[in-house]
Amino acid sequence: MAAGFDFPLPLSKLITPMNSFHTSTDFTLTREKLLGLFSIAGGCMKFIFLIAMILGTTAASANSLEYSDRFEDAEEFNTPTVEDLAVEAAETSSATGNEVNSWSYVFTLIKPNGKQVPLSEHNRHAMLKPASTIKLFTAYWAFKNKTQSHTFLGKMLKTSDNDMAQATLNELGDPSDMRQYYENLGLPVEAFYPVDGSGLDYANGSSCDFQIAFLSLVRRSQGYQTFRNLLAQPGALGTLENRLKELRGLVYAKTGTLNRTSNLSGFIETKKGTVIFCVVGDYLRTSSASARQKIDEMVRMNINKVNGR
Repeated sequence: MAAGFDFPLPLSKLITPMNSFHTSTDFTLTREKLLGLFSIAGGCMKFIFLIAMILGTTAASANSLEYSDRFEDAEEFNTPTVEDLAVEAAETSSATGNEVNSWSYVFTLIKPNGKQVPLSEHNRHAMLKPASTIKLFTAYWAFKNKTQSHTFLGKMLKTSDNDMAQATLNELGDPSDMRQYYENLGLPVEAFYPVDGSGLDYANGSSCDFQIAFLSLVRRSQGYQTFRNLLAQPGALGTLENRLKELRGLVYAKTGTLNRTSNLSGFIETKKGTVIFCVVGDYLRTSSASARQKIDEMVRMNINKVNGR
C-alpha cells in the first residue's frame, strides 16, 4: 500500500491497524486520515484548476480587446491632425453648413435580370470624406491585379487595417495611379480624389454617386462573390461584429470612421436581387454611435422596402 508514497514513518506504524487511534504524540496513519489527505489534495487541485480557468479567460479577453483596438474606434481614426482640422474647416465653410445636408446616401436594387431600381437617395453628388471606405478601391485594384492574397485583403477589409491598406497601394502605385485605374474602367472619377490608400487623410474625397458606380461595376464583374466575401459581415469578427446582427449572411460592407465622419458602403443580398448602397455622414454634430445607429436604420428601412415590393 505504501509502495508509491515516501512517508517518514516507521514500519511498525505503517502496519498499525487502519482503524486504530492513538493518543500518543507519534503520528499514526489511519484509513480516515489517509482519506482526509486525499480529500484535501483533491480540493487543492480543483482550486488550482479554477484559478487557471479564470486567468485563461482573462487573457483571452485581453487579447480580444487588443485585437479590436485595431478597428475603427481606435484613436488613429478619431483624432485628426492639425492639418486635417484645417482641411475640414476650409471644406465646411464652402460645403454643407448643417447636419441634414452632411448626409449623403444611395440605395439601389439590382434585379437578377440586371435592371437597376432606385430605392432611396439624398445628396448623392456631394463630395464628402470617404474615410475607410476608400479601402474598397485599394482592395479591388489589388484583387484584380492579384498583388495580394485573398486572406490578406480579407483581414485588411474586415478589420480596416490602415497599414495593410497603405502598403497595398504602395505596391500598386500612388493615389493618382489609382484614380487613373478607375477612370480606365469607365467610372466618373471627377467625383473621386484619393490621397492615400487607407482613408485616414482628411483630404480624400468622393461622392456616393461614384461609390455606387463602383459597386455596380463590382457586382457585374467576375469574382464578385469572392470579393464580396472579403468584406465585413454582421456578427462576424470585424468592424460590423456588433451591428445588424439579424442580417448576418445578407450584408457585406466596408465601414468608414473619422472624427465627425461615419460611413458604410457595400452589398445586401435579398431574394429579389442585390442592393448596392453607400451612406456617408460627414461634418457630424453627433457621436459615432448615434451616426452608426442612423446608418443601420437606413439599411433596415431599405431592406424592408425591397421585401415589400
